[in-house]
Amino acid sequence: AATVLPVIGIPVAGGALNLSLPAAAEFIDLMGNVRGRACDFGPVVDGRTCVRVPLTPAPLFVKTPNVHDLEDALEDAEVVK
Repeated sequence: AATVLPVIGIPVAGGALNLSLPAAAEFIDLMGNVRGRACDFGPVVDGRTCVRVPLTPAPLFVKTPNVHDLEDALEDAEVVK
């Protein structure tokens, strides 16, 4: 998703978060809709997949079978531009 500079009106790409999540993880938006996993960018290895999540002002919830898996993924996450 792109943001727009308020004065100039030029779209600027926002950052993203690279995570290694369990393959069973789900992304849920604020309205409770399950979002697709179109942001996967790596193969599933040991039941985990690499995911790039765009950083936007809109909330996005992540649901996993084990909260410790999510905790580990967030600790090892990388912010990219």
